[in-house]
Formats: sequence, C-alpha cells, structure tokens
Amino acid sequence: MRDLQVFILVGTFVCSIGAMAQTTSTATDEDKALVAAVQELRRVDRSRMTQEQMREKATALSRAWATIAKAGPAGMKAVKAELAAIESAKERDDFFRLSTGPLMWECAGLDACDDIAAAWQDVPLATQYNYVFGTAINAARTRDVRALPVLTALLRDRDGEFPVPAHAMVLRWPITTQVVWGIFGPTGLPALVRVLQTSTDSVERASAIILLTSAQHLPSLPLLRKLVESDQVEVAQQAIQAIGHFGHPQDFELLVELAGAQQVPIAFAAAFALVEYEDMRAVPIFCTLLQSPEKDLRQEAIAGLDYLINVQGLEALRAYAAKNPSSEDGKYCGTLVSRIMERLELKEADFDALPRPQKEQRLAQLRTQAEARFQLHPDDRVLGHDQLVEATAQWIKNHRITGGEYAWVEDRHVANAATPADIDLLLQVRGAVLMRVSDECFMEVGILEALIRRIGRSRYRAQVGVTEKVASPTAATSPAGQGNG
Repeated sequence: MRDLQVFILVGTFVCSIGAMAQTTSTATDEDKALVAAVQELRRVDRSRMTQEQMREKATALSRAWATIAKAGPAGMKAVKAELAAIESAKERDDFFRLSTGPLMWECAGLDACDDIAAAWQDVPLATQYNYVFGTAINAARTRDVRALPVLTALLRDRDGEFPVPAHAMVLRWPITTQVVWGIFGPTGLPALVRVLQTSTDSVERASAIILLTSAQHLPSLPLLRKLVESDQVEVAQQAIQAIGHFGHPQDFELLVELAGAQQVPIAFAAAFALVEYEDMRAVPIFCTLLQSPEKDLRQEAIAGLDYLINVQGLEALRAYAAKNPSSEDGKYCGTLVSRIMERLELKEADFDALPRPQKEQRLAQLRTQAEARFQLHPDDRVLGHDQLVEATAQWIKNHRITGGEYAWVEDRHVANAATPADIDLLLQVRGAVLMRVSDECFMEVGILEALIRRIGRSRYRAQVGVTEKVASPTAATSPAGQGNG
C-alpha cells in the first residue's frame, strides 16, 4: 500500500519523467505501447488489492506514466482518445480522469489546461486530490492566463486534502485554493469575479469570495452586498463575512440588521463580520447576542466583547459569568475577565473603584495595544517607497520576507511606506512566499495579508483598525498615510 501511495504522491509534482532508453521499435510498436500504458491506468481500485498487488501495480503505473509522458503529443493524443471513449460509453473511472491531469500537463503543459479541466468535470476531486493539487500548483506557477481553467476547476472542491509530510501538516479547503490562486497572483482576480457572476455552484462561489476578499479586491464589494441575499446559505455566509473583512463605512447598518436574522447561520456570519469590522458600536449587539440560546452566537458574542472591550462589554462578561458559573460559556467569560484584569494590572475591586472615564480610558489602551505592531518607533529606520519596491523584488526572488538586505523591515515599516497602489505588488510577494508550501510560509502570508487588509482599507476608512465609529477619510487625509490606522 505504501508503495502505491508514494507513487501517487510523487507523481503530482513530477515535471519531467526523464529520458528513457533508446529503442528501435517501429511506430506500430510504439502505438501499441502507448495503448497498453493508457490501459494500465484504467480502472484502478485500491480497495480490492492486497498489499502485494498494490506494490506490483505501483511499479506498473510508474512505467505506464513514463511511457505516456515520454511520448509527448502522441501521449496526449492517446489519453484524450481514451477519455473520449469513456465519455462515449458513459463509463465512470474517476481515478483515471484525475490521473490524466498531471499526465496531460507533462505532455503539453499550458496547452493542455482546457482538456485537463474538461477531464475533471463532474468528478469528485477528492478521489485522488494529490493529482489535482499537484497539477494546479504547476499550472499556477506559470502565472499564465491559459492555466485558469485548471485553477477554476479547483474552486468547486472542499473535500480534498493534500499532505505535506515534510512539515507535518495537511492542507484542506479553503487553504488549498488560497495556495494555488495565491501563487497565480493578482492577474487571476477578474476570473474570480466572473465566477461570482456566472457560477451556480455554491462551493465555487464561496471559494471565489474568500480569494477576492483576502486580496482586498474592492471592485467585487458591490457583488458581495448582493450575495448576502443568496438562496445558497454558504454563499450568503461567506459574502457577509467578507463584508466585515472589507469594513467599508457603508456596511455597518447592513451587518447589524443581519445579526438579528432568524436564520442562525446568517446571524452568526453577521456577528463574525462585526468582529472583523472593528467598530465599537457593535458592542451593544454583542451584549444582546450573549443572551442567545444558540451556543455559536453566544460564543461569537463573547469573542466580540473581548476584542472590542469597553466598560459595557466588560460588565456584560462579568454579569454572564456570575449568572452562569457552571456553564462552559460562563466559565470562559470569567476567565476572560481575569485576563483583562491581569493586562490592566488591577484587581476587580480596584477597577470598580475607578471613575467611569478612567475605566474607559484604561480599556481603550488595551484595544490600541494590537495596533502597536503597525506604529513606527521614534528611533526606527525609515523605509522609503523606493526601498519598499526594492525590498519586494528581493522577497519575490527569495520566496520569503525574511533575511537579506531588508531583514530589518517589520510590519510597521511596510504599513507606513505602502500605498493602495502597492496592493498588487504585495499580492505578488504573497504568491512567491506561498510557493514554499510550508508552515513557515503561512506565518509570513499571515503578516502580508494583515498588511494588505490595512492598506486596502485605507482607501475608504479614516481608521483602518478598531475605532469608535468607522468613517470615511477626510479630504485632508492622503492614501499613503492611511495605512497606519
């Protein structure tokens, strides 16, 4: 079993099978060998094989794969002929259909992408996701628009898993789509908008929403506002959460209205979005949701009151803990209150003795601590915009944002040097970092996406982080300065 699994995993990332021994076979013999190789890949059912049979099959599959790949255009023709035969006979062979992806890629590269996407149509991609993900990664690395059919095929699957043994992790949706589309870069964003406009598949649309949102693709925001009314609950949920991520001044009332929806999934998505929106006016909404009989809503309300902490929210947490001392949520509220007091370096009795304005001031200081990583220090080196461009070029080349000539650059330097015009540049950096596909790269991606979000919000918000009231920038505020929050 291990041998067959290893063959399947390694096969996804093979870019060239390598030269085979020269042969004096006739063309007819070569054609027969190709037909035999294609048939070797057909009707593979591991559930009916012993371990010994799997080892033998792994060897046979490897040889067949090499024969087809070596044949190039002829191999491509043989694979397509078999796919046509399967289609004509209305036969189902999902393993074979998925295996043709990496094979056709090796035979024809970008010219095969339409055929690969067609072969995968109506096939559960999780049947052999290693083939799918590996092909999609190779296609994405080209950053060529001809790769888009393969990348788009990936959007409709949420069940596939891709193991990365070297880093002891397994990639799952939506990270799988975020990796592939992130590597492809910002030139793929218009294609994702078309998915929102034309697709009827809920997973495909949800995937597109997540990708457009993480890229701060502002032109898609009007579409997202319409999709909150989608009959597809998953699509509506993702659209609502995306609106919170964008945090546009226009959308606060919409999110408040949705937080009161009768449908729990919609109300939960709106509560989640209000946390992301970072507007202190949401605190009374969370206080109300804290009394909900629905556990998910209560817990999201607790998260909101903790993140947007003020006196009203703190009192609500304390009251809930006192009223529900034995419940899971009640105990958690009590824990949060204790942590808040630790951060304030006060006992509850001492906090209670403070005048209300001082209480609010002390809690406001806790909220601003999260902004410290984006604020320049008095003795900081200044990163000029030209230097930022040079730094991004090095990061793209090295596939990482650490080390090198600009190792001294931190979040705050980029936040104060970048403008909204640099979002695509930072998306290209993100794509280069994602090519490493590792736990370390995801930490760097998190840093980049936080910066992209802040810089994106500076186009339409006076304060990009937590604020008393989300508002549009004043006329005197320049886009370059708005990344500071």
